[in-house]
Amino acid sequence: MTDELNDKIKKFYKGVNFPDFLDAHEDRKKALESVRDRIFALAFWRNECLNDDHPARMKENKEELKQVEEELCWRFQDYDAFMYDFQKDWDLNYQDYGLDKVYEK
Repeated sequence: MTDELNDKIKKFYKGVNFPDFLDAHEDRKKALESVRDRIFALAFWRNECLNDDHPARMKENKEELKQVEEELCWRFQDYDAFMYDFQKDWDLNYQDYGLDKVYEK
């Protein structure tokens, strides 16, 4: 990786930065880190499915790829909720993100 690309990546990614006016900073930070890790793992697995072109596994990979892409969509939606919504508006599966509380409306 070139130094220029590395600098761009560092500039773009400065960790979890959400607006200060939002509530539940500790829960939010923990959940964002968890969902980010899950998205990374799903993206890695998506690439594995796409790059495995062995004829014996192509049908299985196509089905798995569909499931991975669906979950990626859900996790990106969850990421947006944790990043930009107030805690009272969260309506997610919190155990997936390491939060002990269950928030109910």
